[in-house]
Amino acid sequence: MSDQQFIKSYLEDFSGLLKPNEELIEKLIRVRNSLLEVRKNDKKVLIFGNGGSAAIASHFKDRLVVQ
Repeated sequence: MSDQQFIKSYLEDFSGLLKPNEELIEKLIRVRNSLLEVRKNDKKVLIFGNGGSAAIASHFKDRLVVQ
């Protein structure tokens, strides 16, 4: 496989993860509703990760606190 073919294949696979569809939208709405329910009931959500995922978890937590 050439470099061009590899990069094209990689980007096509990656872009497929970002395309919105009804199933993804419904899942995101369910997550939002779950988080609102947690806040309403004065409960807590644990968000964690390792390495780069820890940075994403930390940023997500920060966004939840601000909202």
